[in-house]
Amino acid sequence: MAAISYDSPEILAEFSRRRGITFPLLSDSDSATIKAYGILNTVAEEVLGSGKDDPAVIADFNRYASVTGLDAANLVKGTPYPGTFILDRQGRVTSRFFEEFYRERITASTIMMKLGAASAPVQAMKIFAGHVDITTYPSDPVIAPGNRFALAVNVTPAQHVHVYAPGAQGYRIVKFEMADQPYVRFLPLAYPASGSSRTVTSTWKASSQTKVTRILSISARGACQMFFR
Repeated sequence: MAAISYDSPEILAEFSRRRGITFPLLSDSDSATIKAYGILNTVAEEVLGSGKDDPAVIADFNRYASVTGLDAANLVKGTPYPGTFILDRQGRVTSRFFEEFYRERITASTIMMKLGAASAPVQAMKIFAGHVDITTYPSDPVIAPGNRFALAVNVTPAQHVHVYAPGAQGYRIVKFEMADQPYVRFLPLAYPASGSSRTVTSTWKASSQTKVTRILSISARGACQMFFR
């Protein structure tokens, strides 16, 4: 893993020392790499130019650059839209993750969970309901305000039990609900279509001993989006 920033090598070295960061921090002082990836945040330049009195530009600046005021425009000029690229061993981009609000950041463990990759172990909770066994666990044991984290829900139906997603006709469908929390925002849940396949990644209908995994993307002070693996 490596992080890239438009800050100078000296600034990054000091930041890495103070924060105890052990992975590489790469300096892109002229934003050349940021521009090459097509993620240069241009709203700061718009605010510094003809868009300073445009309400739409100001709204974009607050969403994608800074909520502390237009005076921060010079500080954030040249920065990228914050996000994560996943590369394979040949250096090819295989996936990417970006947020709609610069103060909300998806955690590295959530990305690993979405990709089905191994990450640090966390404590899980098991629920035995007779007709299904449920195991839940979070992507991160500790979060901070603005973190976009995830909750995995593994459902294993009992013998001769099937599970049907919303959209199935003639069956009682399942529904996943989470109680409102004062410091957490949940995005709308989305279920895949029901089907007869035993392939968990494409169906919510599962035969006995088939594990169905649901992952909820949750923001600490933000909404919860359900995605799947």
